[in-house]
Amino acid sequence: LYLGVIYEESGAFDVIVTPKARATYRYPFTGKLLGAASNLIGGAPLESGRFKLPVYARNTEVEIELQSASFLPARFVAAEWEGRWALRSKRML
Repeated sequence: LYLGVIYEESGAFDVIVTPKARATYRYPFTGKLLGAASNLIGGAPLESGRFKLPVYARNTEVEIELQSASFLPARFVAAEWEGRWALRSKRML
């Protein structure tokens, strides 16, 4: 259900989610976090953290792209997938 992108010292980037046979969604990360000490007017801050976004598709039926058109670096450290599973049967002893 959710994707978490862990980034280090990065500027702006986009996460593009394309589910199979459905519309494409673009989730922009501006690189500026509200209340961050590095977020100064006229500056270009580099932030580290986790960007969480919804992915309403099965993991085998979706394409996810990370893009950056910014002159600032974009360093991706890891990605986390948060999903749901359903127990279809139970073995009785």
